[in-house]
Amino acid sequence: MPLLAPGLEADLTTLFFEPPEGFTACAAAWGDATQTYSAAIIPVSTTVALAIVALKPALEAAFIAGQADGTGVVLASQLETAFEVFALTVGLGMLPVFMATPPPGLVGWLSALQSSLPNTHAEAAMRYSDLIDTWMQTGTATRILTPFETVNWS
Repeated sequence: MPLLAPGLEADLTTLFFEPPEGFTACAAAWGDATQTYSAAIIPVSTTVALAIVALKPALEAAFIAGQADGTGVVLASQLETAFEVFALTVGLGMLPVFMATPPPGLVGWLSALQSSLPNTHAEAAMRYSDLIDTWMQTGTATRILTPFETVNWS
């Protein structure tokens, strides 16, 4: 089973429609949605759960820091870092069969946060789930033994 973009979108829609109280609970909900999305990543990773453990407090810190920032720059920067660490950790779990290269660029949080506001919860969920999914699929993994094929994360 691959990355589950429709599930991420559905989970984020629910999260945006009924946001939990407080930064910790919000970060946990984002983390849970990301775990459901990435649990069946191809190639298989044994460290998705560990990546989520690192992602949740990083998201909480981003939400707290971003609260006072009206531009979205601080929030975007910390979200980029949080998801970069998440992807690095997921990639490590592809060993020993695959050598992973996490997504090489930015997720794109700043442009997403500074663009026009979505009209609905569903539109916001679609925007952010598409952003994460498009970025995650730029990660690659190369089989360590023959035939040494390289595949995109999916």
